[in-house]
Amino acid sequence: MSVDLRTEINDADNVTGFADTSKTPALNTDSGQRYEGTGSIEIQHSNANAAMTTTQNSGGGGTFSYDFSDVTFYFLMKDNLVESLANGGIQAVIGDGTDLIGFDIAGYDVPGMDLPFYYRAFKLDCSNLPSGSNVTYAGVEGNLTLTAITQVGMGTLHLAKAVGNVVNSFLDRMSFGANGSYHFRINGGTSGTPETMPDVAGDDLTNGWAAVANPLGAQYVFFCSTEWGEPTANADAYFTASNEQWFLLGDNSGGHAAGTGNFMFRVIGNTTDTISFVIDNVSIVNTGTAAPFDFSDANITICKLDAVSFVGLGAIALPPLDGTNKYATNCIYNGCGQITSNGSDSSGSKVSGYTGASDTSAFVWNETTDPNGKLDDMEFVKGSGTTHGLELGTSVPDTINLPGTTFSGYNASNEQTDSAIYVRRTTGTVTINVAGSPSYKSDGATVVIQNPITVTFTGMKDNTEVRVYASGFGAEIAGIEDATAGSPGNRSFAWTEDATTVVDYTIHNVDYETITVIGYVVPATNTSIPIQQRFDRNKNNPA
Repeated sequence: MSVDLRTEINDADNVTGFADTSKTPALNTDSGQRYEGTGSIEIQHSNANAAMTTTQNSGGGGTFSYDFSDVTFYFLMKDNLVESLANGGIQAVIGDGTDLIGFDIAGYDVPGMDLPFYYRAFKLDCSNLPSGSNVTYAGVEGNLTLTAITQVGMGTLHLAKAVGNVVNSFLDRMSFGANGSYHFRINGGTSGTPETMPDVAGDDLTNGWAAVANPLGAQYVFFCSTEWGEPTANADAYFTASNEQWFLLGDNSGGHAAGTGNFMFRVIGNTTDTISFVIDNVSIVNTGTAAPFDFSDANITICKLDAVSFVGLGAIALPPLDGTNKYATNCIYNGCGQITSNGSDSSGSKVSGYTGASDTSAFVWNETTDPNGKLDDMEFVKGSGTTHGLELGTSVPDTINLPGTTFSGYNASNEQTDSAIYVRRTTGTVTINVAGSPSYKSDGATVVIQNPITVTFTGMKDNTEVRVYASGFGAEIAGIEDATAGSPGNRSFAWTEDATTVVDYTIHNVDYETITVIGYVVPATNTSIPIQQRFDRNKNNPA
């Protein structure tokens, strides 16, 4: 199930309190001409600016006065042949009883969020009012008192003069939500039958909220700040999604957008209820204002993200480390804000096109233990500007292992604002085992980059001894008295050393000729060397 958390101003099911600057509004109860409830308010608008507003709450329930200084105002509208955004085709209209202003937010080229019955949803962030050719219907725009709004509605400018008396514009439900809060909640479901996006879209359509839309197949559009779960004890909530596309609409499909920080998404839990959020193979694309997405609440019981693609979002906080119940594996982050790992398993993920400020990092790991598989096989690709790929925080241990993780596009030199890895520790030595020898910047700790490559000798006979030495038969690097891994007659031995290291090795068996290689250069990638041992015909064993 879902809950609309916004404050309804007027459901447009009663014409009491409605007025227009051009003609007299009327109630329309025809099916298809309304989106929410039992009616809409109809009017004929033409090729001159006109505004229709109300001073009453739903059902003619009396006048209102709302503080709109930091809210987002929403309304539903059905119209056609309006002018472009630049010419003020669609306006969000608010007034204080003296000053009545139509703020340019949309037009035929900026259509808002598409809904059934040819309706569209629009929004105005009153803390981020558009400037330019806004329409003054009464008073002075600069004198508008946002803390005492007593009129709300919509305004239009049409491309052509209206013919006859046929109505051409319909206004439905108007509401608002405080900025910095969540305006829509998705909850409900059970472990056996979790809530899904088809359920959510169905609830939204039935109630006429226009918080989400389902324009096509597995595509879903989110129009306001949304949360999954329950912030206080109420009931368990289970949600799942797979093979879907989500679009986070931080604007009106272009044009006027929400102010920074006023378009948000999160999964939230509490200490009592079971909260489960599981999605895989979901593409999440943000347009307009970049929305943060927060999965980090420790009270979420289950939070599993796999093969999820994030495009154009703001800051992303991943689930905290919790065994198999919380992770964000094989994900793609393209053109997003900073990602905070919170210890989450992010193996197999790709981070590219980070949009942060210079000398900041795309992905932050600040845990007291080695990633231990949590950052394996990741890929970091630098976007524009001078930013880092991976940040290792002040709490990281002395040794960091990043097998299979690669960096590309970063400055090859160390101590730059766009070196590949940023180490925030100020003391001690941090040894990073990673292929490719990526560059680093440090806040004071000594950083040692090692490129450990595994070389495996295969196909060896039983009772074979292996010794690997530093070049010139120096210190022993690795060795074994009797290689037992593998199967009889097909033994193997694996050893690890930095790429480009020069070594000497000897493979000895009393029944076979000794194999000695001098000056072997460890390659750039893991490799296997088949060993062909030849029987020693000169062997003399009196025993």
